[in-house]
Amino acid sequence: MTAGRFRQLGGVAVATTALIGCRAMGPMGPTGPSLVVPTYAYASGTASQGFAHPRGEVEAALRAAMDDLGILRVGLIQADAEQTTVKGRTGDGRRVELALVERGPATEARVRVGLFGDEALAKAVLDRVGVRLGTLPPEAIPSSVPSDPEGNPYFSREAVPDSVMLRGFTEGTDFGGTLP
Repeated sequence: MTAGRFRQLGGVAVATTALIGCRAMGPMGPTGPSLVVPTYAYASGTASQGFAHPRGEVEAALRAAMDDLGILRVGLIQADAEQTTVKGRTGDGRRVELALVERGPATEARVRVGLFGDEALAKAVLDRVGVRLGTLPPEAIPSSVPSDPEGNPYFSREAVPDSVMLRGFTEGTDFGGTLP
């Protein structure tokens, strides 16, 4: 596209670029996506949701939500002016990574459970944060943690291990890899 043609369509290109993305955080405002309306998204094993609260309040609510769901806090890994990252473990030993990203007056919370993600548990954490902040109606703490660790059939803990699956794979071959 020529520079003159690009300048002609500049307003349209900017408008369409603002609407295109992997996930939507909410209505577009003059400074980007709006987190005033809490929006939930799940992509590539990570759940995210915006909260119209400062990062300190969301961090306190996140700690309480982790306690509610039995996620043990391993520690604060990183905190700087824009983001806080916390690591944790579920009751069955899976890793949990939680990040809080400052978005102006609002905060985006991101949760990833396990290597490939567990949407049910990640959403439950974000819902508990909403309850603790007062943006969702109060609800009882679940007696069993909503989780689906077997939700990924390709990497299930019940899958046949490699030691069994590949047993005998090299039997009957010479050192060079040819059959006798």
